[in-house]
Amino acid sequence: MQRKNDKWLEVAYPKFLDPLINYLRRFVTSSHAAEDVAHDAFLRVYNSKDFDNIQRPKDYLFRTARNIALDGNKRHCVSKTDRAVEVSDIADEYVSVEHQAMTAQEYATIRAAVDRLPERRQKVLILSAFFGYSGQEIANHLSISNATVHRDLARAMDAVNAAKSFMESSDARRCAQVIGLDEGRESST
Repeated sequence: MQRKNDKWLEVAYPKFLDPLINYLRRFVTSSHAAEDVAHDAFLRVYNSKDFDNIQRPKDYLFRTARNIALDGNKRHCVSKTDRAVEVSDIADEYVSVEHQAMTAQEYATIRAAVDRLPERRQKVLILSAFFGYSGQEIANHLSISNATVHRDLARAMDAVNAAKSFMESSDARRCAQVIGLDEGRESST
């Protein structure tokens, strides 16, 4: 007997896999990582005990995937600084506070980049990234051409990626400070 989860997965997996991977590329460093997170998200939603109570499974899938990606980014901050330093050497409460601060800082940086975009470009980005609209759906919704949608989305993503790149270069310095490394100074561990 087929469960509701099975039917949903049969339809959703081929329909949403590529859009989900494209969405996740904004949060992770590679296409391969985006694919891994997408598969994990499908599994989590499929195995959810409360699947029958989920009103909008597609939205739930995309939120789950985003959360998995962001959690992975938090863990990656410590591992990308110095392989010789073990995470167990760092007090958990300090790492937790640092991760929360970085998440808030990342949000603030990206939000500032989005706020600086022209209004139409903001709308295009939000409809694409957060609502999963296709280029044609955005064009229809905003009464603009598909080419304009693609141009605005590309420029919006350039601005966000520039903000993320700045954030990542800052993150490496902050991570080094958390684990006791400064430029020109050796670790005391």
